[in-house]
Amino acid sequence: MKKKIKTSLLVAILSLVFMICSMFFLIITVNSPLNEWTDVSFMLVIVVEIISLIVFFISLCIYYTNGFKNTANVEINTMPEEFNILYKKLCDEHMGELTRLKQGMPLIRIGKWIDGAVAIVSAAVIYGGLEEGTLVPAYWWITVFITGLFFLYLSHCDWTLTRNYKNYYKQNCIKNFIALVNPNLTYDSRGYDKINEFRELYNDSKCDNLECTTLTLDDYIEGDLGNGTFFKIADVEARNRTKHPNGKSTTAVLFEGLLGVIEYNQYVKSHIRINTSNREFKNDSNKVQMDSAEFEKCFNAYCEDKILVTRILTADIMEMLVDFHKKYYLDFEIIIYKDKITMRFFTGPMFEPKVFGNALDKNYLCAYYALVKLITDLSKEVDKTMKEFQV
Repeated sequence: MKKKIKTSLLVAILSLVFMICSMFFLIITVNSPLNEWTDVSFMLVIVVEIISLIVFFISLCIYYTNGFKNTANVEINTMPEEFNILYKKLCDEHMGELTRLKQGMPLIRIGKWIDGAVAIVSAAVIYGGLEEGTLVPAYWWITVFITGLFFLYLSHCDWTLTRNYKNYYKQNCIKNFIALVNPNLTYDSRGYDKINEFRELYNDSKCDNLECTTLTLDDYIEGDLGNGTFFKIADVEARNRTKHPNGKSTTAVLFEGLLGVIEYNQYVKSHIRINTSNREFKNDSNKVQMDSAEFEKCFNAYCEDKILVTRILTADIMEMLVDFHKKYYLDFEIIIYKDKITMRFFTGPMFEPKVFGNALDKNYLCAYYALVKLITDLSKEVDKTMKEFQV
């Protein structure tokens, strides 16, 4: 599967490069004083451009159908039986309506892209002819006009169908799915009123050296796990906007993915950071050596109070984290500070429906299930440990 994804992406990139090079060659040739091209030659170039475009979009569809960077690497045989039961219930209830809403969307989207490319190529031919001062045949102008109108029509159809499809997916499928995972959880597809709260929580956790100045949020989940433990998750993008002395400003994306926050009655004075091994923190002086060799392979732990980390990260918690990482290959970070545990899952945008491929993609939903279960299970374990040691 991985080889198929990489091959399709490589073919898509190569075909796109070929299209761009062909277009520039066409413009340069039209502007050349030695231009002796005929209309047949132009049509041959256009045919080559369209063929390249078709190859590009087919490869892109294969790539998006089989997964991309924010998809967990979940194999069928690692999916818990409980999830399989939930997935079957979800398919029985929603698959029919989702299939109906999605019908025609892939073709409309591909048609829109191809139509737009034809319009651009035709416009390039007209531009080259005008620059050369030659008479541009009428059919090139007609092509640009018709494809332009058709592109606007397809864009309107695509926007309307996508809106209805996305609304049903989030308001019905995801909302129902979250309730099946844990009846105590509630889901809001927007959560706009939580933006300021999450920005403050993000900055209080000291996730980054830079301050989060702007944050976008949707797909908000919250729930009371009992024993005074409350948690919330949202799909966020955190950015920092810095103004420079010359009056210019730059914006940097600090984080994009799922941000989970667990609130406790306990209080931790030290700043504890645990992240997957490929996201090693630069402050090596506070790196803690753990007793578990398997945990050391998968994670790094940082804290100025090394004894505190070994007390909180019990053998059960380390085993839980290692098992999760080996099953789902998701990069994440856990920060324990003050009365909160902040978890950053570097997944990119989540809870978004797929246009190409299965509407209820099993790998996607299993990743959602695994993330929610990890946060709820981890919160219980850490809460128990903190109360036991009176941290």
